[in-house]
Amino acid sequence: MKRGMIKYSLVIGSLFVWGNFLLSTHAAAATSTLLIQSLQIGSTADATDESVKIVNVGPGSIDLKGLVIEYKAATGMAWTKKAGVVDSHMLSPGSAYVAANKQAHDIALTAGLAQGGGNLRLMLAHKVLDQVAWGNGNSPEGTAVAAPTNGQVIERACEPTCLDTDNNSADFRVGGSVSEIAQSQAVTESPVYSIEITELLPDPASPQTDARDEYIEIYNAGGQVATLNGWQLTSGKQSYKLEGIQLAVGQYLALTAATTKLGLANTGDTVSLIDAAGNVVMITPSYSAATVGKSYGITGGIWAWLDHPTPNTANASALVEEDTPEKTPKPTAKKSAATAKKSTNSTKATSAKSVASAVKEAAKSTSTQTDAEPTSTFSSGWVLAILGIFAIGYGVYEYRPELLSLYARLRAKSRAGREPVQNPKPGRRR
Repeated sequence: MKRGMIKYSLVIGSLFVWGNFLLSTHAAAATSTLLIQSLQIGSTADATDESVKIVNVGPGSIDLKGLVIEYKAATGMAWTKKAGVVDSHMLSPGSAYVAANKQAHDIALTAGLAQGGGNLRLMLAHKVLDQVAWGNGNSPEGTAVAAPTNGQVIERACEPTCLDTDNNSADFRVGGSVSEIAQSQAVTESPVYSIEITELLPDPASPQTDARDEYIEIYNAGGQVATLNGWQLTSGKQSYKLEGIQLAVGQYLALTAATTKLGLANTGDTVSLIDAAGNVVMITPSYSAATVGKSYGITGGIWAWLDHPTPNTANASALVEEDTPEKTPKPTAKKSAATAKKSTNSTKATSAKSVASAVKEAAKSTSTQTDAEPTSTFSSGWVLAILGIFAIGYGVYEYRPELLSLYARLRAKSRAGREPVQNPKPGRRR
């Protein structure tokens, strides 16, 4: 009986292990719009120069928060994390996201991919989105792609759309260097958009805070939907990538400091908008000292302080006043001379009045000090007298039995002293 139970337990345990292994190996068969686009395992100059590029092939944006890139050795059983997206990041359709350890990247990648063979997969919400094996990797979708030689890249076929047939050898190819692939992918020019900065909120009113609720508003003034890949906002030495942000025609979008981490100085600041080619599209004018709760925006072609913030909407009819520096008029020579004379006479009169005032103030001060001292002494004496009376009264009350006894004895002695002395009885005469 016991042997039978042990035998059945071993069989069931083995089936569970192999079932779980096969499930993790082929779980990526489900359709996914987030795919591995390319994989670099070292370069000709550095064997540890590795990168993974991810692409969104779907029709809508995808939030990459929680996305994990995992790697497994060619014949290994355990997957290890190589990179992970912690914060929210919307990846728009057709956009790429790069994990690397030495190249420019969106997130850092831990090096350690084997060139001869290995397995890589994308995980999101505990689901396998895409998986690739190369060389002698034991967990491919279909058949593994060939292992790259030094300096080559494993690249998914994406002309005109990215293939995902769940067969690595059909979907991927081993290509040239990273620079050659980048040149081949740049076959179309970036579209021309008309994007503007329309409003800034440098000092939000409480309970809002600068660190979370300051915002920079952008606007799509063009005639087509804008996907701002490679664009950025800069404020001082800080910058924020507008990667994956989509704006419909005529749409306003307020980007808060909680997202951009850009701070706006209350004493005056400017914000720059830079396109994907590195060209400065616009720079906002520098505003004056900020007023709590008011935003600085453009309306009717004029930058001005608005009577209230209007995030994500147009600024029309909210104009308070144009933010222009005040002009100080220059006085004429005649006015200056007259002012000088008046100033001289006024100074003399003021000096005489000042002397008289000083004498009166000194007299008042002396009189006040003289009168104040007796008042203070008088008050202190009365306080001491009251305290003394209170102490005596308390003592009489506390020792009343002894005092009454003493009073009785004194009274008795007093009576005895007042009684007359009686004469002795006269004797008999003989």
